[in-house]
Amino acid sequence: MGWLKHVIVDLLVTLAIIAAAVFDPLWLRWVVVVYTGLMLLLKGIAFLGSGGAAGQRLQTPDVPGWIFHLLYAINVLAALAAWRWQSLPWILIAVGWLAIWVLSIVAERRARTAVASKASKKSKNVK
Repeated sequence: MGWLKHVIVDLLVTLAIIAAAVFDPLWLRWVVVVYTGLMLLLKGIAFLGSGGAAGQRLQTPDVPGWIFHLLYAINVLAALAAWRWQSLPWILIAVGWLAIWVLSIVAERRARTAVASKASKKSKNVK
């Protein structure tokens, strides 16, 4: 459970999205919209750049990989559920979190490939 401190922000955001979807307070809707936009921006930069932001997740091997997939899936589902009965364009929030999820997967795979490639080059140099 030591990994929990590494995912606390993601967990709090998921709880905020659920609370905004259920209770619909204006201030929490803004938190969700702004945070979703920032995450999209950061994931887009990591996707277009060297993947350094995604590599950070690989530096915390004690965090189960499935936890981020679970949280992102909950975010998408909560936004889709809220889309059925609320005024905020929740479909855009759902699409945003789906994009964040896909970009995270791609960036994580790139980072793993880079780490494996680096290890392969290192082992070839040793021989």
